[in-house]
Order: sequence, then C-alpha cells, then structure tokens
Amino acid sequence: MIPKQSFINELDDFLPGIDRLDITATLDGISIAVNPDSPSSVFYVDIPINDFIDMSTRDIARLILNRLSRRVPQIRVWFCTDHDGLEPVPRASIVVAENITQAYALLDKALVEKGLKPSSQEPYTLEGLDVSTPKVIILSDGDY
Repeated sequence: MIPKQSFINELDDFLPGIDRLDITATLDGISIAVNPDSPSSVFYVDIPINDFIDMSTRDIARLILNRLSRRVPQIRVWFCTDHDGLEPVPRASIVVAENITQAYALLDKALVEKGLKPSSQEPYTLEGLDVSTPKVIILSDGDY
C-alpha cells in the first residue's frame, strides 16, 4: 500500500493546481473527479477495471497519475444571439470553453471589455453546438 502523503506529493509533482481529487470505485473501474468544487477547472477521468486487474496498489496509483497527466481538455462550442449589443444590429457570439460556467465567464469578460453588459445585468442564453457532425448554423441573416 502507498502512504497517502506519498501519493499526494507525487500527484503535486506531476499535476500542480489540483486542489481536490475524488476517486470512486465503480462496477466498471475507477472514476476520478479532479477539482470537483471548481466549475472552471473540473474534469473527469475513468479507468476501466481491465486496465488495473492484477496490479499492485503502487502501480494503480502510477496508472492514475499517468492518465491524469495525459488529460486532454474536453473543449465545447456555444453560441449566443441574445446578449447585450448595439441596436439595431443583430448580435452573435461564438464561445469555445471546457464547460458552460467557463463559457459564461469568458463571454461576460469579452462583453464588459467592449462596454456591454454581462449576464448578471442583462441575462442571455448560451446554446451548445454539437460539433460531432458537419452542419451550418446561420447566426444572423440580417432579418430581425
């Protein structure tokens, strides 16, 4: 068995910036939530049970560290056509972020930098785009 502090020290060396790590055993393997209390930096890693059968605890810990260090952000795309803007021109924005909370924060920041109102002052809607299939979405055709 690996001492808890040794695992935490190793984790800090490999992946700085992790505040909390929830590891849950499931019927299929291990599910890991990293920074679950921080919507802007939370991510999840699942490790199937077949990947660690017959491994020592130390090897399982190293497998977890390896999977966490190879993490690729899950980038998503949102669009918005109802945020604050100059009238009478239609407004349209595309936001690329890891999650909806980050998407709102990024769009709010961009709006404020342009002298426009963030969602807390003038609510708007972010709609997710399914980027798994080819498609066209016309954000604004001038018809308002």
